[in-house]
Amino acid sequence: RADRDVRRGRTPIDAVIDLHGHTQVTARKTLLAFLINARLADKRCVLVITGKGAASSPLSNPASVGRGVLRARLGDWLKEEPFRELIVRASPAHQKHGGGGAFYVFLKRRRPAKS
Repeated sequence: RADRDVRRGRTPIDAVIDLHGHTQVTARKTLLAFLINARLADKRCVLVITGKGAASSPLSNPASVGRGVLRARLGDWLKEEPFRELIVRASPAHQKHGGGGAFYVFLKRRRPAKS
């Protein structure tokens, strides 16, 4: 339902990060810092743009043709521990938000500090 609400403009996208031009290492670090800051700022829905990946290239591995490295790795990263404690889930974005090269990431709410 949350995906549908974002696609229809009922739920705002609170922040956007574009990972184009990053290596896997810098993209992962940048994404983690972005999600931590977004959660601290009480943002609920962010858009992560990974890109779709290059079409076939003579130098590319045939098994990975048409699938971007960052796009492929995003799902793995979000299942890892530092990310799991920040997010509820992620889903592919609507075409108007980047389609197959972007993802909605829904952040967990911060718990109030115990006194």
